[in-house]
Amino acid sequence: MVIKCGYVDVKLPSQDRKLSTWNGWKRKWVDISQVSSLQQRGRSLEVLLQVRNHRNSAPIVQWNLAQEDTVLFRAASHARSYAFCVQLNSRCCLYLAGEFETQSQEWMSALRALLWPPLLLDQTRMGLKFEASLIDTAYSKRAGLLGAYGGLLVDGNKLVLKNPHTDHVIQEWYLHTIARFQLIRSSCVDDNGKILVIDCGSESSTGKGQLFFYCPEGQRLVHAIRRTLNAMLRGMKPEHYSWRDTIQVQEKSSSECAIPEKGVMCALDMPLFTVDPSPPASVEITLRSPNSHLSISTFDSGISVSSSGPDFSDSESVLVADDNNSLTVSTEEQVRPYSECSASSRRHSDVCILREKVPVQLRRSKSFHVPLHCVQ
Repeated sequence: MVIKCGYVDVKLPSQDRKLSTWNGWKRKWVDISQVSSLQQRGRSLEVLLQVRNHRNSAPIVQWNLAQEDTVLFRAASHARSYAFCVQLNSRCCLYLAGEFETQSQEWMSALRALLWPPLLLDQTRMGLKFEASLIDTAYSKRAGLLGAYGGLLVDGNKLVLKNPHTDHVIQEWYLHTIARFQLIRSSCVDDNGKILVIDCGSESSTGKGQLFFYCPEGQRLVHAIRRTLNAMLRGMKPEHYSWRDTIQVQEKSSSECAIPEKGVMCALDMPLFTVDPSPPASVEITLRSPNSHLSISTFDSGISVSSSGPDFSDSESVLVADDNNSLTVSTEEQVRPYSECSASSRRHSDVCILREKVPVQLRRSKSFHVPLHCVQ
């Protein structure tokens, strides 16, 4: 039974090329068929992969892919940006490439669904787990995640990747060890909002580096992460995190959900507290010197701090969240390790990101506590 078929770019490894085959990348007709549908007498699931010149021509090459001997992963190619490798018995037997990321992932998903049928768990049905496929890089290979895919979910204060076939945990990352989540803006419309980049810090379970995931519901996943960070900011315990709003997320208007022109939409570029989509509100604080001022404004994309005057000079403004759900705006000469959480205090506005509570040493004991409702 043919499950998926169509024209796609195909390449054979150099050691498998013969006079009857071809060299380099060629557009060929590929059939994916299910050979055995049940595991009986110790026999694993098998898939027949056939390559033809045309739809009705005889197969040029074909393979029986066994469940326990097959690995699929995204491969680096100078000629094809979206290539992936079909590896059998630790040996690459075929490369395929779609015209864009989504097309390649659809072929990979078809093979995976036949070889390793996913479990339909309640979390998947409720929308708490998001389908994700790792776009392999040298970093992900070093981290032992070659060919990893499954369901991404936010579990308490962790981001967890689970195997869809067994529901076992493949990898997990504590949210405080991840520097940034962002959705890449792609030149292909079909890929927009589906490529998730995770910047892992040096203290994360996989070390410092970038992970790229193909996630069809990337915007909903970023929305879920944003709500968890909001709950963490408010000091809530993981068991009190609510997913009700995430499950009921409706399609947003283009103005609210569109990927910004700057190229990315990042969870940490969004305010981690609830802000009405009204024009930006601000509060201005007058310092000791009449020539100094500090202005705080909230936007959909973050928090802007603008300051000037002798009370600031070359110091830095830092936004800190405390347990009373308020902002602390501090001035200091040296920022301890979380320098990325601060914005240089210049005469124009800089966007500050609330990541976590930041320990600071105040200069001249300048500290201003602003309740969140005052800046909404």
